[in-house]
Amino acid sequence: MKQTGATICRLLSAFAVAVLLLISMRALCLSVRAESVPDGKNYIKVVVHDTNKATAFNNISSSNNSAGYLVVPTRKQDGTTGETWSASVKAGEWDQNGGTWEYTKEDAANGVITVSPKWTEKSKPGILTEPVGKELDYSGAARELCSRGSAEGGTMRYAIGDKDAPPTSGWSEEIPVRTDAGTYYIWFKAAGDTEDYCSDPGCTVAEIKKAKLTVTARPKTIVYGDAPANDGADYAGFVGDDTETADGVLSGGLVFDYTYRQYDDVGIYMITPKGLTAKNYDIAFDPGKLIVKPKSIKGADVKVDQTERTYDGSLQTVAVTRVSMDGLNLNGSDYEVATGAEGKDAGAYSVLIVGKGNYRDSVYRQWNIAKRAVSVTAIDQMIKEGAGIRTGTDMVTLSDAVSGHSLSAVTMTVEGRRIILSGAVIQDADGSDVTGNYNITYHNGAIIVIPKISYSVTFRVENGAWDDGEGDDATADRTVTLEGHEGDKLKLEKMQIPSAGSRPKDSTFMAGIWDVEPDEKTEIKQDTVYIYTYAKKEPADVTKAPAARNLTYNEQAQELVIAGEASGGELRYALGKDLNTPPSADKYSTEIPAGTGAGTYYVWYKVFADDTHLDSPEACFAVTIDPGDSSGSPTGHEDGLTYTGEAQELVRPGTVQGGTMLYVLGKDASTPPEDSLFTEEIPKGIDAGDYYVWYRVAGDANHNDVPPACLTAVIKKAPVTPTVSITGWTYGEAANKPGVDAAGNPGNGDVRYEYSTDEGIGYTDQVPAEAGSYYVRVLVAETKNYKEAVSKPLGFAIARASITISADNKSGIYGEDLQALTYTVGGAYVAGDELGVSVASGVKKDSDAGTYPITVSWNENKNYDAQLVDGTYTVRKAALDTASAGNSGKPAARSGLTYNGKNQKLLSAPAKLPDGCAKMQYRMSGAASWSNSIPTAVKAGTYTMEYRYVGDKNHKTSAAFRIKASIARAKITITAQDKTGPRETSIKKLTWKVTGAYVSGDNLGIKASTTAKKPSKPGKYRISVSWNKDPNYTATLKDGTYTITDRITGAENARTKISLNAGLRAWWDGEALMVSWGKAEGAGRYDVLAAYCGKDAPRLVRGVSGKSPAVIKITRLNGKKIDRTKNIKVRVIAYRKVEGQDTRMGASIIAHVTGGRGRTSGFTNARSVTVQKDSYTLRIGKTAAIKAKTIPEIQGKKLLEENHAARYRYASDNKKVAEIDENGKITAVGKGTCHIYIYAQNGTSRKVSVTVK
Repeated sequence: MKQTGATICRLLSAFAVAVLLLISMRALCLSVRAESVPDGKNYIKVVVHDTNKATAFNNISSSNNSAGYLVVPTRKQDGTTGETWSASVKAGEWDQNGGTWEYTKEDAANGVITVSPKWTEKSKPGILTEPVGKELDYSGAARELCSRGSAEGGTMRYAIGDKDAPPTSGWSEEIPVRTDAGTYYIWFKAAGDTEDYCSDPGCTVAEIKKAKLTVTARPKTIVYGDAPANDGADYAGFVGDDTETADGVLSGGLVFDYTYRQYDDVGIYMITPKGLTAKNYDIAFDPGKLIVKPKSIKGADVKVDQTERTYDGSLQTVAVTRVSMDGLNLNGSDYEVATGAEGKDAGAYSVLIVGKGNYRDSVYRQWNIAKRAVSVTAIDQMIKEGAGIRTGTDMVTLSDAVSGHSLSAVTMTVEGRRIILSGAVIQDADGSDVTGNYNITYHNGAIIVIPKISYSVTFRVENGAWDDGEGDDATADRTVTLEGHEGDKLKLEKMQIPSAGSRPKDSTFMAGIWDVEPDEKTEIKQDTVYIYTYAKKEPADVTKAPAARNLTYNEQAQELVIAGEASGGELRYALGKDLNTPPSADKYSTEIPAGTGAGTYYVWYKVFADDTHLDSPEACFAVTIDPGDSSGSPTGHEDGLTYTGEAQELVRPGTVQGGTMLYVLGKDASTPPEDSLFTEEIPKGIDAGDYYVWYRVAGDANHNDVPPACLTAVIKKAPVTPTVSITGWTYGEAANKPGVDAAGNPGNGDVRYEYSTDEGIGYTDQVPAEAGSYYVRVLVAETKNYKEAVSKPLGFAIARASITISADNKSGIYGEDLQALTYTVGGAYVAGDELGVSVASGVKKDSDAGTYPITVSWNENKNYDAQLVDGTYTVRKAALDTASAGNSGKPAARSGLTYNGKNQKLLSAPAKLPDGCAKMQYRMSGAASWSNSIPTAVKAGTYTMEYRYVGDKNHKTSAAFRIKASIARAKITITAQDKTGPRETSIKKLTWKVTGAYVSGDNLGIKASTTAKKPSKPGKYRISVSWNKDPNYTATLKDGTYTITDRITGAENARTKISLNAGLRAWWDGEALMVSWGKAEGAGRYDVLAAYCGKDAPRLVRGVSGKSPAVIKITRLNGKKIDRTKNIKVRVIAYRKVEGQDTRMGASIIAHVTGGRGRTSGFTNARSVTVQKDSYTLRIGKTAAIKAKTIPEIQGKKLLEENHAARYRYASDNKKVAEIDENGKITAVGKGTCHIYIYAQNGTSRKVSVTVK
């Protein structure tokens, strides 16, 4: 490749010499005169007699082509071909003594010599050793680009040029040196004693390769929720004095891509630098780690569903409804509720929220269980004087307490007539004292002494009198007094109840009823009044109202109404003067009223009542007798009417009977106008046409109007005489429109014009178009008031039009068929007219590119005067035949490309170029610029590219062609690696393995997750992997297995003990020992152990299923009836299945219970435990002492001695928060909330909460 340029140069030079020698055999006729010139060079004055050859020398010093100075040797240029040769004659050969001059007779006389020079070839220097271009790596220092060559007969010279042609300047004997990376074309030649006399130039290629520079993002650590950030980058590979800050070394700005987006999960992400370019470095950008660590949850705002609870006797649980930080709500996967979410007794609790996943540390949220407000109310008691009240819990009520809770004791004292309460003790269903969980409000009761009672019963009569009695006594109230004691049932006797109903107040009343019927059975509990009220009579009723008849005047008397019906009396009628003035009672009659004349009658009616009713109110309605019909009609004009422009009466009046004739004009013969529009005036008309005269008769007092009828009247049209006018025009122009005089068309009727070449005949409505003489006449159409008419003819002319006929310019492609010659007619030419135009040109199919004249001619036309204009035919370059090289001339998509993280060429260059193609060019689809290089790509995908063929001087560059090539995705397998861990331990870090064609350093965003959780049950859980679906890969994801093995952990053992002890209690139920315990999560079986106190350990009494109630009754011990004269110890052990075997989860404390009889009769067991404080808040390292008190089951008896069993035992459910010693001393250990349990001897317990800050 490096020798190709030199070889081409030598071939061109050899060809030039051969042509030069051929030309030198021709004689150039020159006039020369040797002269001395100032610069001392060997010049010859040249006078060129043949001026057409003046361009034979390219360095004549004068701008005058006929004379100048010529330096020998020279370079000649042929003006007809444009090709160039270098002269190879020796200096000084233009010498008269050499016999090379030829004298001519005509030129000797004036001292001018005409010569024919004979040139002889001179030997050129040659190259012995060609220099070879070097392949160098950029070092930051200037270095020689090639080896040194050697020459024969000359000196080696070098210059840097472009790929295709040697440079015209810059040649030097020094080997070129360069510093920057790149490809250099070093041209070389062996130079002779003149600049133009040297060997053919050669070319070799040198390359300074870019140095490798690695830019690596520095690792950066942020916390969850931070925006992406970086700490810059480190650089490796600079040479010499280059640094990242040195001028000109790097360009562009350093920026970074992140696989992490704000609020992505914690983990390790990639920071990838980019944006830098360098002329001397091949930059590789290596990613760095962006480590996202969990964010501290401290300071988070924690919301729970209800911070203030009220004691309800159950274990209450608060739910965390929201945890938010910096305005964002955390997901449930960001934290977990560790402790403090449950509580039973009244007091303060703290929920410990522990961050997980994207969060760390912990935060507390306090909540409270308030004491429940209850009322203890004394029941009011009735007593006789001197008697005492009854006492006991059955004489009080407990309100608003938890279901199942009751009073076990209360103190009742008497003050005056009040019952005073105090000292209430509340117990739960198990008999435990829960008084400390209540705020008790006492409501005192009343002592009621039963008094005597006395009620009065009053009897009252309304609207009448009693059936017996006279005067005021007949209407006065009558009163009876009933006496007894509170609680007695007082009732009336029959003889004490008066009778009524026969003596109403007046005729408008009748017998009535009691408001409440008095009797001897009803108990009288208060002063009572009974009222007897006489009823008022109801009015009589019209059951069917009389109705008006539809009547018309007939000169006879007619009944006005249809008779109605009534109840409670007789219906009567009377005629009145209007609707508002009723007639007097004596005017009414059972006879129906009648009327004769047309008009309105007012009929009144009412019911005259019987003995048990009142007369009805009078009522009235109007009855109308309609009038009869009248008659009459008008007549039309016998001879009709003709349009005059004046108003004319349209009809003649007719004869009318029973009323007055009225008229009005209507819009048609079928639609009568409104009655209000009719008048006595006969309608008039002006315009010709049909008129619809409507008429009707308005009747008198006893006659109706005659309905409207129509009579059609006609006004005929008048005749007219029109006159036409017109102005001539030029052929091709729009025809001038004729006109008609206004007097000839008074009605402004539609006008139609007709034309002819003969004044008398042949008229049509076709407007003439060709030049010539014509006639026109007008036809006026009939109008509203005038008839149709025709005018006399009028003559006019159409003149010739002026046009231009131009040959159309044409163009064609070199070597293709010629285009048809056409022309264009301009001016007032009418499209379609035949002009007989001909066009001609001397251009041929094989004519050279250029322009050729087109001439035009025509046959004259009577309608035109024409001007002729010639045109031009242009021959253009031809298009490339891109298919001429077949498939060999097309680039091809490279097959088998698969993503490997490196730049890969997407196409193979054509093996052969089409005819007329100089080179290929490429670009990615959508790119603006073209390149001579084949496109490359790194990432997997399908790429659409374009290529084109760049034409030579005779061909155009082709259109772009599209081609697609693909880089396939690399195939990888991402396998989750199996993990194993015991239950209730933190899940191990999940890992994975990537196999296949993975490119090191690519960030695939792989994550692993598992369904296994710390509290998950033993078993196998899936580990699944996910990734960011990098478009450069196709991944097969393979799940792994997380195996959680089963075991009883220390944490589970501790939880089990707490759970068992929380419900542990032993007490006596008659002759049986009752044992209860708390249920442990997951327990499948409980063993209850018991023994008499002493050396023997408790032995199994009974096994209980985990599904059964957590309480049993023990009646026998050691095979015998249980002995209550002894003390007994009991314990409960919980078990669950571990790999098929019952395994001990944990055991309760040993509870000691006294029998309470015989030798133990002086002892009792604990009923409940109370504490001075049920919650503590401490700083880390601080201490506090629990002060507890045992409430015995039987007051006055002792508890077991402490040398038998400790009075209290203590336990903490979270020793990381607080510890408790055997004396009840609390020590705060770490921040959080926990519970301390205080156990009495028989297991009865109390819980207090501890918050450590």
